[in-house]
Amino acid sequence: MNPLIICIIISLFFSSFAVNAQVGAFRVKTGGAINIGYSNYRFLTFGQGLTPNHDGPWAIEEFDEGMNFWRPFSSGIGNSGNYLLHIHTLGHVGIGQKANPGFQKSYGFLGGKKTQNFKLQVNGNIVAHDYFTYSDSNVKKDIMPLDVNYGLIAINQLKPVKYKYKDNFISTNVVDSKDLNKKMTSDQQKSESFVENTTRFGLLAQEVKAVLPDMVSQVGDFETINYVSLVPILVKGIQEQSKLIEDQDRKIQILREEIENLKGSNIAMEMNMTKIYQIAPNPFKDKTYIAYIIEEKLNFNDAKIEIRDIQSKIMASFDLPAKQRYGKIEFAPKSITSGGYICVLRIDGQIKDSKVLLLEN
Repeated sequence: MNPLIICIIISLFFSSFAVNAQVGAFRVKTGGAINIGYSNYRFLTFGQGLTPNHDGPWAIEEFDEGMNFWRPFSSGIGNSGNYLLHIHTLGHVGIGQKANPGFQKSYGFLGGKKTQNFKLQVNGNIVAHDYFTYSDSNVKKDIMPLDVNYGLIAINQLKPVKYKYKDNFISTNVVDSKDLNKKMTSDQQKSESFVENTTRFGLLAQEVKAVLPDMVSQVGDFETINYVSLVPILVKGIQEQSKLIEDQDRKIQILREEIENLKGSNIAMEMNMTKIYQIAPNPFKDKTYIAYIIEEKLNFNDAKIEIRDIQSKIMASFDLPAKQRYGKIEFAPKSITSGGYICVLRIDGQIKDSKVLLLEN
């Protein structure tokens, strides 16, 4: 075909298109760029609406300082919503909300100022298999160990809470209520209501800021917490607690050894005494056991335990082995009446110790 005829056809096509298009809505520039809404607000839709007169259910527009992917109310299908995906002119991405560059003052490690640059902002929950952050020592500087203020001291000042988001908090930060094309449908309102009514667990940014100011940043009108940065604080707290437990275990072991030494000393002292060590049970009904100790250095020929009544009459007598320094005898009276008796330890005729013995009916 003659090149001149081709040029004429292309010229007529674009001339015809320009006639049908609204002014400022669409143009093809000689440099190859195709403009939509270059001087007036316009949006590009995809798919079929409820009727041929409705717009498509998906749309792209230049809106709120960036490119906005949304579902137009004008599609007639419902489930309309703004900021399904928003890409800010500075390269920030918002999912379910406007992308906010988020440059603001924050608190540096030593009190200086720094800026936060949230490249991805999501209004909703995120599910992933794993989450990784750059932590290579080769990309870090000013590396310092955490001091005592970043361990148990800080953790004990934090106040964990459970909470729900306030009514309309989510929706007022997602949808521009002034734009009639971007009203939420009942389905989207139900979804936001579910988010608002979900019980959550966490900390309050204002309280964390008073303890760990580095963990808190301002985003728009609200303060946020960097929960990932709390992990090293928790690790240090666990390490400090582990050391405290180890120190306590060591002290407990020392105390146990001292107690055992004291017990040994007491036994040794008691072993150097001649005495009736214990009568159990006392009082008794049928029988009781009498334990005794005879000191090591004592030489004797005759040792016995006597049971006497209150008039000193012998009611029972038990000879003790000559070489046995400690032992126990059983006393099970058959014919004596209930009442008080005296248990006597006698060595070579001399009374060394005595205790009261009570017999019950």
